[in-house]
Amino acid sequence: MTCVAHHFLMLCAFALVLVNTSWVTAGEYDGFDMELPDGSILLGPDLQEGEGLSFGQTIRTTQNWLFASMPGETPEPIITVWKISDFGEVEFMQRVFDPTGASGTQFGASIAVSQTADIFAVGAPGDDVVHVFAAVPPFDHKFTINTPDSSFNGSRFGAAISIVDKRLAVGAPAYSTGSASQEGAVLLYSIEGNAPTLLDGSAPYVGVETGFGSSVDLRRDEDGNLRLASGAPLAPPLDSGPTGQVQVFDCTYDTLSLVTVITPSVTTQPARFGESVAIIDSRKVVVSTIPLSKEDASTVQIFDVAPGVWELDQELENSGADWGDSFGAALTVGDDGLIAVGSPGAGDQGYGSGAIVLFEFLSGGGRWIESDRILGYGTSAGAHFGTSVSL
Repeated sequence: MTCVAHHFLMLCAFALVLVNTSWVTAGEYDGFDMELPDGSILLGPDLQEGEGLSFGQTIRTTQNWLFASMPGETPEPIITVWKISDFGEVEFMQRVFDPTGASGTQFGASIAVSQTADIFAVGAPGDDVVHVFAAVPPFDHKFTINTPDSSFNGSRFGAAISIVDKRLAVGAPAYSTGSASQEGAVLLYSIEGNAPTLLDGSAPYVGVETGFGSSVDLRRDEDGNLRLASGAPLAPPLDSGPTGQVQVFDCTYDTLSLVTVITPSVTTQPARFGESVAIIDSRKVVVSTIPLSKEDASTVQIFDVAPGVWELDQELENSGADWGDSFGAALTVGDDGLIAVGSPGAGDQGYGSGAIVLFEFLSGGGRWIESDRILGYGTSAGAHFGTSVSL
């Protein structure tokens, strides 16, 4: 495995895996354990299989903390918080509960952590809210952000979230305004103290039920400027079947300005282009396409973007590509350009056991190449390792 200093990569399925060297953290969709750097497995706290929780279905890390969701409904959905030492030792700290105490909220469907503002946010799209907590012990609840009044219940506000410093982007893929029904939206907030401020929102009309806001990535580029990308994987097709699109924005203090709209250049089968998105830098965005048929292979592509234009730069070559592998179901990019791609349907250790594929940038060739393929420790068929990834 390629060694990348100071990185944590997290992968999800019902288990979490923290792999030393490149610090890859991973989870499985149907597991209850975490793999530690020494290869041992850490069982989710006080859990028994069959309780309806998905330990690690969403995971995020900072240098010292790991946040793993358990968004099932029985028992109450929770976030588990783990402390990571400088030597890679992981210690369970505490549970963080949905402050409403209600069921069906999908609390933990999304998590975002600010590296500088000591806060983390948790989406509960079943309740159309985002809860913000202190990212330091005792992880107190600070406030709740509700769907703006212009929408309606059922907007799935909080289905995707991303934080940079004190800016929070929230995806609401079923958001509706007066112009159309469920066209989706991304809303940008300033998080100052205990009072969130809605700065801007983008709900460009691309058709109803586009899924715009299903995936969101907010990133500060090499020049210190904020850029946002969001997928609309169900946007109207170019010919037949939903093809999707990705919209890229520049973020000033209080405004989202559209840079360009990326659409699939070739449509060979109905697919969900924009299922996952991740910003590499001011010029490049990585986008996954998940086919609707499990008999077709998924793709992950890197695009060059500039105001009003875009161009396909590279399609990542997955050595283990196979039908139904959901390659690109989750994406994350490290500060040094390392790309981690979740492939929860991969069958390396049985159908749907899952995998994570790492790609590193070769400056000499100007391209990303596959550098490692990570399999969940002890996973088997149906584990869906790689459902969520985080660097």
